[in-house]
Amino acid sequence: LELPEDRSAIYLTTALYYTPSRQVIHGQGIKPDVEVKVPRRNARKLFRQLRRLSSETAGDAIPDPQLEKAVEILKQKLKPTLPEHN
Repeated sequence: LELPEDRSAIYLTTALYYTPSRQVIHGQGIKPDVEVKVPRRNARKLFRQLRRLSSETAGDAIPDPQLEKAVEILKQKLKPTLPEHN
């Protein structure tokens, strides 16, 4: 493939994307185990927050309900399973 005079080019990816269980998710996405709704009025602001560093949005940041739920679930899964002492 010859490049034009201005040397511009495109990058074409032909790879497929797989889950750890080897399912192809290319063009389909993944259905979440837990769905957390984000109010439409907050979705745009959350998107902007994610694009900027958290230090830039610290003063006017709004909570991210999806991140909070993920942290809650991970904390539950990581709790030590020690026997209770009476």
